[in-house]
Amino acid sequence: MRVAAWGLAPVMATRDEVIDMMHGNGWDHMGSWGWIGMLLMLAFWFGTIWLIIWAIAGSRGGRRQPADETNRATDQSMSILRERFARGEITAEEFEQARRTLEQQ
Repeated sequence: MRVAAWGLAPVMATRDEVIDMMHGNGWDHMGSWGWIGMLLMLAFWFGTIWLIIWAIAGSRGGRRQPADETNRATDQSMSILRERFARGEITAEEFEQARRTLEQQ
């Protein structure tokens, strides 16, 4: 009886030839892909693990503001507060209360 060897080539092989190929007499122990197959397998699993970690990190909420952006926002808020105080829109007590609140954040 003749069967195609693994369906990889149109060449017909005997049962004994197929068994020889399966047991390493035709290919090395890593199969026909060799080192390339191993590297592709490693790339696949590293990519899969990276995607899982990325998805978990992304689902935990938004990004935090860096310290520079937080300081910049506080400085801008203080300058607006000073301008409002200078124009007379708020009293000294309101200014001090707002300043303390901004310093706590």
